[in-house]
Parts: sequence; C-alpha cells; structure tokens
Amino acid sequence: MDFHPQPTPGDARPWAFPAPDRGALDNGLTLLTCHRPGQQVVAVEIFLPAPLDAEPAGLDGVATIMARALFEGTDQHSAEEFAAELERCGATLDAHADHP
Repeated sequence: MDFHPQPTPGDARPWAFPAPDRGALDNGLTLLTCHRPGQQVVAVEIFLPAPLDAEPAGLDGVATIMARALFEGTDQHSAEEFAAELERCGATLDAHADHP
C-alpha cells in the first residue's frame, strides 16, 4: 500500500485561552463565558458547592442522589425525552458528587 507522505509540521504559534467574561443571571448564578469566534463548540459546567462532608448526619449520599437525579428528566420531559433532546443538539451530560 502506498501512503501519501505526511506534511512537515510548521512552527508552533503562541496561543493563550482568552480570559473569561464574568456575569450573573437574575437568579444569582455566576457565568464565566469565553467567546471564540469560528468555534462551533459549547461547553457548560455547573459547579454546585455541596461537598460530601457537608451532608447532614443521617443523610449520607444526598449529594450523590441529587447528581443522579439530573438524569431522571425534568418536570416537562421524561428521562427518555431529556436524553433524546440532549442527543438532538449533540450534548452530553455528566454529574457526580465528590470530596473537595
């Protein structure tokens, strides 16, 4: 099999991720956004400061249950409908509870 030769790489160009803009929604949720013109990708990360060691005694696992409940749908969409909607727009969802 005859392969095409690989191109010679050029010099690396310096690049730094742009500093995020900070904003807030009406409900107080803090937003950090970075606009990258020409990029067709959106990444969303939601951080809820609810560490496992902050769970009340006798309610161990509440943070994990909350994280898993995110996959159970919404008040308007069943779990299957929610998953289909995520897939339709090319999104993925991940949630977990962890120690700080």
